[in-house]
Amino acid sequence: MIIEPNFNSVQQLYNNIEFYNQLAKQKENKALAEALQISETEALYIKKVSIESFSDQTQRIKQFSQFISELDSISQRKVDYEDYLENFNNINAKFHKIEIEAISSVVAKRCQKAIVTSIENNEYFRLQKEINDRNIALKDSVIDKQQEEINDLQVFYKKIKIIEAQKPDGTTSINLAENQPDQISEIELLNQARKLKDEKIELNNEKANTKNTINIISEFPNKGALVNDFLKKKVVILPIVSITVLFLALILILLNKYLMNYSK
Repeated sequence: MIIEPNFNSVQQLYNNIEFYNQLAKQKENKALAEALQISETEALYIKKVSIESFSDQTQRIKQFSQFISELDSISQRKVDYEDYLENFNNINAKFHKIEIEAISSVVAKRCQKAIVTSIENNEYFRLQKEINDRNIALKDSVIDKQQEEINDLQVFYKKIKIIEAQKPDGTTSINLAENQPDQISEIELLNQARKLKDEKIELNNEKANTKNTINIISEFPNKGALVNDFLKKKVVILPIVSITVLFLALILILLNKYLMNYSK
């Protein structure tokens, strides 16, 4: 399962996965069943639970750019990409991969909900999500209010133009943008409207990305894939290697005797 943790919940997620893995190793089926909300029989099937970062060079560059943008100008000059990579670890990655090894092909899917809700039901992360939702709602309302004000000003400018166009020749015309510095020019209004539109798009993306404490990018499959690691086990490899070496030694001995007899 590929996930994206939010609100700095990745450390707690790693701790939870390690806890599940230790229970599986120690055959604590009852405790593991309670933690993953499955039956004790299904818990018995689980052999290993692991998690690792899932990132590539492109993702790391994006994260570095975001990290730099949050620093002041003095700190930015002191940090380069190589320094960032040296301190980059699993916790810094944006995406993470959770794997479950079991003798049942369907038990991983049954564990998915419990793994996610163990983070979402955490009081601290729940509070962080509520605060984030409120901040996004506040930013959204501010942007909407600013867009309304800009629309009203644009309508006002259009009315002024119509009035000025209807005046007889020789009548003094007032240019709001040039003669009144307190007023905003139409070009500035257009630029501000475009800026607010970009902020709205960025805010909508943030709203979608932080909708959940744990974003599931790719779920556990309904049925796991068979991993045939029989030949990788030492109990199989060592005898095979020993027999092969012995066989080659016998061949060399027989070959040596043949060559000696042939030379005679």
